[in-house]
Amino acid sequence: MRVPSRQYGRVASYSCDTGYFMEGFSNRTCGESGKWSGDEPICKEILCPALQTHHFGSVSPLPYSPQPYGTTIKFTCNMGYKLYGNGAIICQKRGSSGIWSATQPTCRPVDCGNPGVPSDGAKQGGVYTFGSNVTFQCQPGYKLRGSVQIQCQATGSWNGSLAQCDACPHNTYKTGLNTE
Repeated sequence: MRVPSRQYGRVASYSCDTGYFMEGFSNRTCGESGKWSGDEPICKEILCPALQTHHFGSVSPLPYSPQPYGTTIKFTCNMGYKLYGNGAIICQKRGSSGIWSATQPTCRPVDCGNPGVPSDGAKQGGVYTFGSNVTFQCQPGYKLRGSVQIQCQATGSWNGSLAQCDACPHNTYKTGLNTE
């Protein structure tokens, strides 16, 4: 704040530090009586809204209450999850409010992709993300070679070998789907 001497007509100018906004008028004029016009303005802290809970990952610092201007929040995901969005967001000023530099990112399970269905076989399981299992079976007259069940790993690949169904020699198979 710059305040000149209390002489009639002089103007006092107010400003706020970075990270604050002014409520009220930034200038006051000295009147004939030696009193300043209006009320003294108030500087209030700029705050960004609290963020939602960050699932399947961690946040630093914890942003679950309003955060002051200039705060940087960093996001990471647990093993087997991928970050979608910015890994860090900053509380910025927009007018008299705080706004985050980007939307809050999310952590989604790693996708291993559809492993396919073996020829002359069947697949059970239609979810192909981290931790999901897929089971294979062969049609009558065929024998399974490879893994009966595979699981989507944190690396985005399936564990085990993809199944194949090999034709059994004549009259050596059991009725029904064969997994052995």
